[in-house]
Amino acid sequence: MDKSPEIIPTKEFSIRISGKTEASIKHPDVNEDVVGFDEKAGWAAVFDGLGGIAGGEKASRKALEVVRGNLSKLSPNVSGRQTLERL
Repeated sequence: MDKSPEIIPTKEFSIRISGKTEASIKHPDVNEDVVGFDEKAGWAAVFDGLGGIAGGEKASRKALEVVRGNLSKLSPNVSGRQTLERL
């Protein structure tokens, strides 16, 4: 079995990231959603706060914290497959 590293062709591109969340119609006073991104590292994510369930805002913020922490540990030179394996 060949264990040589996988070579994936790459293409340089740029991306502009922005985000916005809004409270739902059902819960207009509470917005539990969180948008997180790192333009330099090239990732963005949206975390939905569970629609009024107790602790939804804490859960979405914790999810962002965990994802940001894990992604910050990765080298920018790893493939998508290697990224998934490391998470």
